[in-house]
Amino acid sequence: MERRFKELRKQVEEAQRKFDNFTGVLEELNRQLKEDFGCASLEEAEVAQEQLVQERNEKLKQYKKELKDFERKWDDRPQTS
Repeated sequence: MERRFKELRKQVEEAQRKFDNFTGVLEELNRQLKEDFGCASLEEAEVAQEQLVQERNEKLKQYKKELKDFERKWDDRPQTS
């Protein structure tokens, strides 16, 4: 019985160490999220990410349009050789 108790206590202590480690990692990630991106939570980070993706897509669309306009303008020029 005492041996079983010691084994269970060892398992509980190991689980506590893992929990403490994961808690530390989570706290560090939350600190980094706040410091690097100004987000206080994962939910805020997901919203910010969606906004950045949308902004990038809009800028990419604008770039492609302007490139197409540029190419059309310069392709329509008379060739001089």
